[in-house]
Amino acid sequence: MSQTPLIAIVDDDESIRDTTSDLLVAAGYAAATFASPESLLESKRLAEFSCVISDVRMPGMSGPELYSRMVASGSSIPTILVTAYPDEHVRAWAINAGIICYLRKPFTAEALFAGVDSAVQGRPMSASQQAAEEMKAVGRFANDLNNVLGGIIAYGEMLLDEAPENTPQRRHAQNVLTAAMRGGDAVEQFLAYICGQHGAGTPTDVRRTVAGDSGKVGVDPGEGYYGYPPKRLN
Repeated sequence: MSQTPLIAIVDDDESIRDTTSDLLVAAGYAAATFASPESLLESKRLAEFSCVISDVRMPGMSGPELYSRMVASGSSIPTILVTAYPDEHVRAWAINAGIICYLRKPFTAEALFAGVDSAVQGRPMSASQQAAEEMKAVGRFANDLNNVLGGIIAYGEMLLDEAPENTPQRRHAQNVLTAAMRGGDAVEQFLAYICGQHGAGTPTDVRRTVAGDSGKVGVDPGEGYYGYPPKRLN
């Protein structure tokens, strides 16, 4: 019977360590968590790990420094780097250094599992695979934001319908709608930026990479939310 792959999770954020560990254990892996790269390097179980998942930015030693230290010491464990602050220079270094994949936070469970599977099998993810998984994560994030904005806009429109003209209540409703619509514009700008980083696709393409529980992708801000057409603010 084959041994369950043991995955090391290195992150200074306890909630990230615990969440990632829970995901991996639920998927059939074994996991051990470490609050710092130094604690992983000092572990007596270092040689047992099939994969290391490490944050990039941490107090003291960074994720890339951890990987370089492991390689230099002869413990070349397949490594996945994750970060909330993506940097193209770090990404390029990671690819050239042999990092399995470089994931942008927030990432999907599917993206994480794809990276871990590649690590366990000893083959780095291709650039196109990483880009596809990242676009899924971004699409899901945008979908969630748009759904939240949809609820806010529905609430604002209800207030607008009920508020008398030239009253503080009506001005409040207008402010709610204006803020939500600006939020929608910010989501579009974010998607356009991500598409520009990958050099392909459009915000509409990204929104269509995932569907919510209802089977609907994130809604275009110009088309209204949850069936509510956008109203003129007057």
